[in-house]
Amino acid sequence: MGAVSTMEGRGLLITRVMPIIFAEDVAGVRDFYVSLLGFEIAFDSDWFANLKAPGNDAAEVAVWQRDHDLVPPAVRGQGSGVINVVVDDVDRVFAEAERIGLPIVLRLRDEPYGQRRFLTRDPAGTVLDISTPIAMSPELFAPE
Repeated sequence: MGAVSTMEGRGLLITRVMPIIFAEDVAGVRDFYVSLLGFEIAFDSDWFANLKAPGNDAAEVAVWQRDHDLVPPAVRGQGSGVINVVVDDVDRVFAEAERIGLPIVLRLRDEPYGQRRFLTRDPAGTVLDISTPIAMSPELFAPE
């Protein structure tokens, strides 16, 4: 049995989920996502940038100045985790990442669970897991 929502039946509607990257250099991280993945700038200031994927307002990411006064002191300086970005052509993005000299955390490879992916880092140090869905490996379903 899977997880059961404690909000079921309470009328909760999730309208937006947006990862936020804390960065020293907001403009540099913003430009990274614009140039590598084609995000468009929806809002831009010296301490905050909101980026959206062209034609898909639900796919967005934000960049905050790590030490800005509006960042709660309890989370200032914390790491950003991993952002998974699913694209239609991971090979093309990997080629661009190599061309521009990005650090490759995990080289492009096929995973048995149905992803072709690679990992890199943005200028703030956030790990990006960039992938394209592929067929799952038959061995994944083989009886033991």
